[in-house]
Amino acid sequence: MVGINEELLGITVKFLGITASLVGISRYYRGIGRYYQGIGRNDMIYTSGKVFIYRSQIDELLMSEYLDTNHVDIFGIFLVEKSQMCPGLYLPFLFVSSFHLTLLVGNLKTKVWDFYDSLPKKTHRAILPEVISHLYEDTINSFDTDIRGWRIQKIKQAPTQKNSVDCGMYICKYMEAAIQPEAVVWTDVKDWQENMAKFRAEFAYAILSTTIK
Repeated sequence: MVGINEELLGITVKFLGITASLVGISRYYRGIGRYYQGIGRNDMIYTSGKVFIYRSQIDELLMSEYLDTNHVDIFGIFLVEKSQMCPGLYLPFLFVSSFHLTLLVGNLKTKVWDFYDSLPKKTHRAILPEVISHLYEDTINSFDTDIRGWRIQKIKQAPTQKNSVDCGMYICKYMEAAIQPEAVVWTDVKDWQENMAKFRAEFAYAILSTTIK
């Protein structure tokens, strides 16, 4: 079991090497600690179709390590479940890169691709036509328009990461923003990096509380 060390008279909670504000985040750590009891690192925590999450991957989430495609897939599954009131609003298609994760969102009404990149580079955008072509070929007759001709626009004011490991969590937050009923005013969005420990704890707690009763 991974233990929780709380400074009862202080301002911080330390958990798996993370120091974070007591306001809001400590309750997730307490809950995670309870769920962790009796669970081994190699025990499977969550499964949906071909998506699997093990306890060790929850540890990765909490220890600010790289997230893999399973983490991102699960976040997408949770968003789909949340958006059942608007069927068809969010339909995920995964393109796997072993180096960096970005998000490409197609808007069927405007016929525009919104591109989110937490580590902006021209090389990341340069591969998009190939990605879109693969999607088009894999989904023949699924669209009433040629998605390869849609305009691609970079979401320039979206928050970007300040380290080399948080792209997966940024993708999750981008997905969360993309399905909001109202357009996000990115200039009003606070710095995600300083809240990354809380976002990771919320995600880990959501996985555990959804699957372990």
